[in-house]
Amino acid sequence: AYTDLLKEVAALSEKTLLGTISRREFVEDIVQEILISVHKSLNTYSPDKPFRPWLMAIISYRRTDYLRRHY
Repeated sequence: AYTDLLKEVAALSEKTLLGTISRREFVEDIVQEILISVHKSLNTYSPDKPFRPWLMAIISYRRTDYLRRHY
C-alpha cells in the first residue's frame, strides 16, 4: 500500500509541476524531494483530514525551495 501511495504521489507531483517548471530534469529532482518530504512527514498527516491539501502544501514548499536554490 505504501508503494502505491508513493507512486500516486509521484504522478500527481509530476503533473502539478509540469505546469510551472519547463525542464523535465528539474521536475524529476523536485519530485524526489517531495517523496522524501512525504516519507519524513507522514507522521504529521492527520487521517481525519483530506490528504490532497496536505500533499499540495508539500509540493508547493518543495517547488519554492527548488526555485530559490536555482534562480
